[in-house]
Amino acid sequence: MAGQLAYLEKPPLPYVPGQRFTVRAHSPLSLLPPKRGEYDLSPEANKERERLSPLQRCLLHPPNGGSFGESTVEFEISHGIRHGKDHFSQIVAVNILATSSKSPKALQNVTNAVAKIYDPLYIDHFDDDHDPFVYVERGYATKVAVYKRLASLQGTVIPILYGSYALDLPIDGSTRSVRLILMEHVQGLSMMYLKP
Repeated sequence: MAGQLAYLEKPPLPYVPGQRFTVRAHSPLSLLPPKRGEYDLSPEANKERERLSPLQRCLLHPPNGGSFGESTVEFEISHGIRHGKDHFSQIVAVNILATSSKSPKALQNVTNAVAKIYDPLYIDHFDDDHDPFVYVERGYATKVAVYKRLASLQGTVIPILYGSYALDLPIDGSTRSVRLILMEHVQGLSMMYLKP
């Protein structure tokens, strides 16, 4: 019962239309092949989720370091694409408001993009047997690596990746960092609605 009550203790979703964020460039750690059981929830983590809220757990398990760049991007969320509780990532359409002089050239004249935000707070912390922090970190690093590897296909058969970023969210007098990517907004149906 305590775990179920802790599960309900999440702050309101910040990724809503009209919300503005400034993000800074971030590169994830290099990917190593996954280890057997890497995503499994350990017995200690299982006990932790029964006595701590998801927010408390997020503060205890910040994202891995990686490296930070000098470029920044300011954007405003225009609408949700796939967002809300219990999603692996929050996907929203954004209007680019400002970019720093160090931002990628591909992003300099862009006004609309898609932000895919890897925030472990809004994953289902109660019913899943996966470690949400490892799962989200691996998903973010994998997505960035795949887009870099397929750079020659960006803008043709896959969207253009405008970069990977870190977002610092204020929480209770402190900050909580989450990772995200910005990519080209492609008009049309989502692939999950297509029936090949």
